[in-house]
Amino acid sequence: MLEWEVVDKNEYLMCIHEKRTEMIKIAQTDGLNGELTIQASQELDHLLNAYHNYLVLQSKHRGRKVGTIA
Repeated sequence: MLEWEVVDKNEYLMCIHEKRTEMIKIAQTDGLNGELTIQASQELDHLLNAYHNYLVLQSKHRGRKVGTIA
């Protein structure tokens, strides 16, 4: 399992942007079904889920609800 030491919203967004960019570059050379593309996609999924969980925790601390990601 991958671990990221992210401490705030901006850092999450930066990591997500970087991973998305990396995945797109890999897909351009290896194809959408390439093993490295799929791995990068799974890592991006993990980051997006972690970011959503972070937002949920932050909203609970502030007493607000967070909507689902569409």
